[in-house]
Amino acid sequence: MDRRGHTALDMKVSMKGGGVHQGSVDIAIGFPGNPLTQEEHKGRFWDCMDYAPRPLPRDRAEELLSLTAGLEEVEDVRSLVNLLLI
Repeated sequence: MDRRGHTALDMKVSMKGGGVHQGSVDIAIGFPGNPLTQEEHKGRFWDCMDYAPRPLPRDRAEELLSLTAGLEEVEDVRSLVNLLLI
């Protein structure tokens, strides 16, 4: 772990038919050194919304996503908090 980082992974899958698939990752996606793209961030956001026991209404979730994409421009972060209240 010290050499490759705490998210490193080596995986080997042996198939019933005798085939072997293997791969490795030194830095997991989403960690420093292997950042998510904007589209991947959006995908994870919607995955979380789909998983939530009480998801935000679609229009509020879209507004929240839009505001966080331009967070530097948001004048008052309380507008974000208000979108999260159900």
